[in-house]
This record gives sequence, structure tokens and C-alpha cells, in this order.
Amino acid sequence: MARMERSTIKTDTKKAVNSAWMVVEGMPKIKDAKIKFPGQLDKCCTEDTIIATITSYTEVATSLAMSTSTLEHACSIPTTPAS
Repeated sequence: MARMERSTIKTDTKKAVNSAWMVVEGMPKIKDAKIKFPGQLDKCCTEDTIIATITSYTEVATSLAMSTSTLEHACSIPTTPAS
């Protein structure tokens, strides 16, 4: 219960991530959305924020690397491809 008390829900992406040191995207496997979202996150985060994605799509990992302002702040966490 203590974790829930420290949690807040935000519907505005910029407000949700503007002070985060790391953001991990874990949206459902909707390929087009997963490819576009890292670039949207990058616009909302500070230049030092690490942006990570959990994906089995190579294109999403590439998109993350290409859409972040600093390549060193992109991280792809691989998963087992869906069958």
C-alpha cells in the first residue's frame, strides 16, 4: 500500500516525465506507436534523461536510437519475439 501512496497518475506526458532521470516505455506491441513514441518522449524529457524501450522489434530499437537527441541516452531492453 505504501507504493500506491507514493504513486501519481498523469495524463500529460510532459508533466509526467519532465523531472525523470529515466523513462521506460512499456506500451503494448503496436509497432507504429512504439516507433513514434520515443521521439515524442525525447521532446518532453531533459537532455540527460535516459529513454528505454522494452521491445522485440528491431525497428523500434533503431527508431529509439535515431529519435533521441543524445544516442548515449537511448536503451533498448530486448524481449523474446512473439510467436
